[in-house]
Amino acid sequence: MKHTHVELVWKLSLLALIGREFWLPYSVTLSLVIASTILSALAPLLFGKIIDGLTQGYNGSQADVLLLVIVYLLIQLASSGLKAISNYVAASRSETISHYLRTSLTERIFHRGANHSAILNEDRGKTLSLFSRDIESLWDLFGFAILDIIASSIMIFTLCIVVFSINDVLGIIIIAISAVFSIAFYLNGHRVRTYFAAASPKFDRMIGFINSALSGYETIVSFRAQRWANELITRKSRDVTELANRAHLRSTTFTFITSTVNLCGLLLVWLLCLPSLLQQGPAYVEITLGQFLAVLAYFAMIMSPLENISGSAKAITKGMVSIERLSSFLRHSHEPNDQPQTSGLSVSRANSPETPVIEVSGLECEGVSDAATKPILNGLSFSVAHGQMIGLAGESGSGKSTLLRALGRLAEPSGGEISYFGTTICSFPEDEFRQKVTYVPQSAALFPVNFRQNITLVERDDQNSDDLREAATAASAAAFVDRFDDHVDMERSGLSGGEAQRLSLARAFFRESSILLVDEPTSALDFTNSVAVADSLRAAARRGAVVVASHDKHVLERCSYVLLLTDGAIAARGSHFDLDAKSSLYRSIISSQGDNRV
Repeated sequence: MKHTHVELVWKLSLLALIGREFWLPYSVTLSLVIASTILSALAPLLFGKIIDGLTQGYNGSQADVLLLVIVYLLIQLASSGLKAISNYVAASRSETISHYLRTSLTERIFHRGANHSAILNEDRGKTLSLFSRDIESLWDLFGFAILDIIASSIMIFTLCIVVFSINDVLGIIIIAISAVFSIAFYLNGHRVRTYFAAASPKFDRMIGFINSALSGYETIVSFRAQRWANELITRKSRDVTELANRAHLRSTTFTFITSTVNLCGLLLVWLLCLPSLLQQGPAYVEITLGQFLAVLAYFAMIMSPLENISGSAKAITKGMVSIERLSSFLRHSHEPNDQPQTSGLSVSRANSPETPVIEVSGLECEGVSDAATKPILNGLSFSVAHGQMIGLAGESGSGKSTLLRALGRLAEPSGGEISYFGTTICSFPEDEFRQKVTYVPQSAALFPVNFRQNITLVERDDQNSDDLREAATAASAAAFVDRFDDHVDMERSGLSGGEAQRLSLARAFFRESSILLVDEPTSALDFTNSVAVADSLRAAARRGAVVVASHDKHVLERCSYVLLLTDGAIAARGSHFDLDAKSSLYRSIISSQGDNRV
């Protein structure tokens, strides 16, 4: 991703100081870096004066030489101390910025509306990247890369000035070497970054394939595709290795060449200074032993800041890519609809028997398939009265899950209207809506906390234990009652799919929301638990309404009526028994569930 120099400076200036609260630590850090760098550059010059005092005889007393030694040591100590403090302040500022980014992204993810949820569902890998690689890149960028470039630039400038003050010929030599090396390091760093930039997506694709191969291990074994998987992984790994090796070869070769050039520069300095030091022959450069040792130290020191600039340039490149990705992510977010267009749900309307709990009119939703929009829901219309539980049946891809997500304000309709208790769902503030409506996806979500918090989703442990037991019992998860304080190990939880599903249902029953939206709640349950959960869902409808997508006849036969969906449209509606008698499609869908669960 290309940037003009103006864009680079503007974005670094803007993001290095994300908020006014970062001005002070940034200014303090910069001041400390400048002071530490200047002291480090002056130390060899002072050391040279001490050597001259020892070899040529100091005009003053031993106390004067000792004073110089003490000042030299104090400068070294001050330089080290200032550097340590600046590193701490820089790292602390980076941690603060990382915290700011993490909390901002978390707020965007969990407190924004349907459009943002769609972004997450379309590219979860991008979201994970924002929390890991991108924030880590910005930590490196703001913590050390920018400061390293500033410190290295100041160091190079100071070294050149000091050497030039010692001797103008030697100053010109070190200035020329610095200028040539700066250009060479930049060009080499750019080329190395190009290699790594080409290797990075190949590495990501290789890791992605390895993860999918591990997830689909049983499929690969069943289809005897081990050789195919191994060959593909080997080829991808070889491509990554070749590109990385090119980068390493160029980097190590360049290091050898620059070291050789630097040694040639040192040889030139020796040739110019030896006559003056040995007092033999014509002196090309008038210099003392102490000054000569200081110049040698400066030539040794000049390579480190040049290498730091090259290394920091890589961190800046990665940081700029991360900045672009973060900016794109945040631009696609929109503000939550916390200001309702109308007043919230009134008690009188909620309790009015003639007002449907749920009313859907002409609902349409679209999705993206093969880079083109595709209709998922086509003009659905239905209503659910207070106390009713309705079922959604249909083949895979018929729109059941999309309908539930639209009802739960997790997918944005492209047309039509959804109302709860006579109020359109877009009019409810987010907090009020989530309090009244609970959505339970088919895939049970578990979190690395104890069982109690997995149900309550609240960090406090002061929730009513009787309510917890009641919710667990309703979800046929009474076995968890004695394990409420046990931690859920995400890698070795020992929970079956059915147990995880029941835990997810207990979470929904505990909330006691007015409207419950449930996707395939019994797909992983045996016969006994399926019947118990179906009865609990029917009982939950007394608080308002339940909409459940299911292939399980034990659930559907308890529904007030069932909507049979085909290609996003309502093909038929009626009770389970009516549809079972009249629709062959419905019978085939129900029979696919089977009655073999025990």
